Amino acid sequence: MKNNEPKISEDRLVGTVKMKFEELIRNLSRFIEVNIEKNKDKRGILRLYAEQSSSNKDVLHFNLKFENLYRVKFSSFLGNLFGIGAFNPILNIYKQQEDNDKYVLVYTSNIISNNKLSFSIKGQQLCSGDYMRKLKVEIVHRRTSGELEHQYENITTVDKIKQNNNNLELILNKCKIQFKLNIETKFNYID
Repeated sequence: MKNNEPKISEDRLVGTVKMKFEELIRNLSRFIEVNIEKNKDKRGILRLYAEQSSSNKDVLHFNLKFENLYRVKFSSFLGNLFGIGAFNPILNIYKQQEDNDKYVLVYTSNIISNNKLSFSIKGQQLCSGDYMRKLKVEIVHRRTSGELEHQYENITTVDKIKQNNNNLELILNKCKIQFKLNIETKFNYID
C-alpha cells in the first residue's frame, strides 16, 4: 500500500484474496471461487467470472462467396398475373443477447448480387467485442412486394471463423457460404 492511499481499518476489512491472474484467464467464461482469508482464517468465498473481450475498436472485414443461392426472377407480367415477384436474397446477422437466448439484429446487407458480398462492421456492434458470442446468420429473400421470406440460417462465432485461418464454410440448407475474415485492430495511445 502506498503512503498516500487511505488505510482500511482492521474491523472493516473482511479479508484478502490471493490468486494469480493466469488462473482467471485459464477459466474464461466459467466461475472460479477463491477463498477470502483474514489471519489465516477462512472468512468466505469470492466468485469471479471473466469473458474474453476484444478491443472495442476492432473492425471486422468480411468477404463472402455464395454457392447455390436460390435466385428466381419472373417477368413483371407473370409476376403480376400470378402474384409472385422477384426473389432478392439478403444476409442478416444477429448476435445473442447476454442475459438470455434471444438474438438481436446487428447487420442487414443490401441485395446480394453476383453471389458475393463484402462488408465491414465494428467488433463492438457485431458481438459486443466478445468473439465467442453466438451469431445467427440467415438469408432471407425480399420479394418485390417488400415481404420477407426466410430461407436459410445457421449459428457460428467470430472465434470459429478465426480458428479456421479466418476462413469458414457455413452450410445453410443447400446454400454454402464461404466466409473470409480480416480483423483490423485500431490502437490509441492508451493501449
